[in-house]
Amino acid sequence: PLITVFAGVVPCPGCPAAVSNPNPVEVTFPNGTRSILLAFDTMNNPRPWSHGLDMTMWSHDDGVSWVGARATEYPPQPNVGSLIGPAVGLQLQAPEARGQIVFWITSGFLAVSKDYGETFTASQHVLKEPCCSECSIAFAAGPGNSTLIMNCRSGQDSRRAQL
Repeated sequence: PLITVFAGVVPCPGCPAAVSNPNPVEVTFPNGTRSILLAFDTMNNPRPWSHGLDMTMWSHDDGVSWVGARATEYPPQPNVGSLIGPAVGLQLQAPEARGQIVFWITSGFLAVSKDYGETFTASQHVLKEPCCSECSIAFAAGPGNSTLIMNCRSGQDSRRAQL
């Protein structure tokens, strides 16, 4: 089902009253079970002086219900409610990297989890612009290839960069 948010109604316990830029990733665990990890923001079009938070929550029943909403930490970067995406998250499929999950953060870095989405750290900044870059992320072709390719639109003059 769709998470519908009305003015003054929170989408889940502990969540602010907005869900923006929802970016799901289907996570396959070592035992073969699957869940949906949803990364989202609590304010659309954030600015350094006015922003929400980046958050995650889980569905273990194909989106029928959602639990565990919490603010996302990705040290050393602070959670300043940058938009996530616009691409969906990815789980690496190479056997040695199965627990790794990545999301693009518009502040210019990847949020990387190596423990199936329990914790995240920030990659190095990928783009020179400190704000507002939107990247689509995908894996390079080939079975088990964990090379990420990115197509980014920067916040300055809407330039494109392939990384």
